[in-house]
Amino acid sequence: QQQQLQGEHRGRPSSLGVKHQQHHNDWGAGARWRALQSAPLTESMMPGSQLVGQLEAGAVARQTGPESRVGSGIVRVPVQAGSINGWVTISAAPVGGPQLLEPWPSPQHHRSAG
Repeated sequence: QQQQLQGEHRGRPSSLGVKHQQHHNDWGAGARWRALQSAPLTESMMPGSQLVGQLEAGAVARQTGPESRVGSGIVRVPVQAGSINGWVTISAAPVGGPQLLEPWPSPQHHRSAG
């Protein structure tokens, strides 16, 4: 079941190389991520693939597999958010884009809670 998104997201077709890598920060399946801003969920690891949903700001998703680096170093992970499974970008900083997700609970959350 496809979730409708607000607005329109157009990815460009790409032949960017994809690399499966070990978790750059020891995150893997089972890690939890919180959206810092609205982030599109896609059906595959490639940016611009079919949209399946939207992770809204503040929403938490669970990582379901290993991360992948796409193209110029964009880090994407497979996640489950509610009943939706898809791929989301953690950070597009390598191409001048925003940080979309943070680990949850965040290190700052742990410090303030203790």
